[in-house]
Amino acid sequence: MAPTLALGETEVGMQPSWLPPRLLNLSIPKPRFDAAQRAWGLSIAVYLFLGGVGAGAFAIAILLGWAGVVLEPLPTTLPGGVEIDLSALLLFWGPLLVAGDAALLLLHLGHNKYRFVTAGRKPRTAWLSRGFAILICFICVGGLLLLLTALEPGWRSGSPTAWRLLEVAGLLAALATATYTGMLLHSMRQIPAWHTALLPPLFVVSALATGALALALSVWIARTLGAEVVGAGRLLEVVSQGAVALLIGEAVLMAAYVRVVRGAGRSGERSVLLLLRGTWRAPFWLGVVGLGIMAPVVLLVAALAVTSPAIALAAVSGLAGGFALRLSVLGIGIKDSPPLLSLSTWRAEAVRRPLGGSTGFLPEARAQ
Repeated sequence: MAPTLALGETEVGMQPSWLPPRLLNLSIPKPRFDAAQRAWGLSIAVYLFLGGVGAGAFAIAILLGWAGVVLEPLPTTLPGGVEIDLSALLLFWGPLLVAGDAALLLLHLGHNKYRFVTAGRKPRTAWLSRGFAILICFICVGGLLLLLTALEPGWRSGSPTAWRLLEVAGLLAALATATYTGMLLHSMRQIPAWHTALLPPLFVVSALATGALALALSVWIARTLGAEVVGAGRLLEVVSQGAVALLIGEAVLMAAYVRVVRGAGRSGERSVLLLLRGTWRAPFWLGVVGLGIMAPVVLLVAALAVTSPAIALAAVSGLAGGFALRLSVLGIGIKDSPPLLSLSTWRAEAVRRPLGGSTGFLPEARAQ
């Protein structure tokens, strides 16, 4: 016995009869709006992490200089006969790391990766374009400060006003870079786990904490390798204390972030479940909480001497936790379900779209 057809159906694939012939027998997959996104993964996590570490380390180095916690000049002659101040490289290496990190941004641009101009075409509306401009500004200002400090250390005392203005510009550019790493995700309004006001401050504090730990690690390695870095003891002590305070602040912001995302509707609740008890529970509890916060705080507080290997262990652990934080936040991004469209809109979009294109369920503007 032939099956009874409902009104508006045909025998071909039980499709609605008002579909055009070219769409009959077309298997359209049902879109899922409750699954975590996979477009932004490991490469974007590395990009956000390195940008935050470089900017945070540079900002901490400038603040240390303003507080009078500096390293004595350490003249070193390079193989080419060029004399540089090694202590400047130990403190102001942040722009070099961000410069290498900017290559990941260009790679993420896809087919435009060789067209540098297109990265900044829409700074008024796209945070990706704003981020490109911010990175260029930080690399130029921070790189200039690094070169002057390493090659012309006497310029600081000869032009104190110009030097202070350059430091202020470098600090603002570094903080803008750290903020941008959070604003890039915050601009995705359809993902509640990203579109929250607490995410940029969380990333800024994490950038300062990981930057401080990376700065301490570079100075500790230099001392371990035998470099006579005068003033390193005081610097490591101050940086360790500041890192502990920043990590505690990061823990408070992280708890508040989880609470806010949990109350951001069904998608936000599912994101929190993925983070605390689901797929990302191990990276979060072991990586973010264990390695990123608890272990560095315990090691830094328990370190009896600034030459203790506990500082290096705390730095490596904290850096691993900072990367796990960004990777976890990316992994729990779930899009909100868009509002239902009228049947006439669905039909118009199904007819308009070519074969092999989008699913036909949603217009591009509303699906983004």
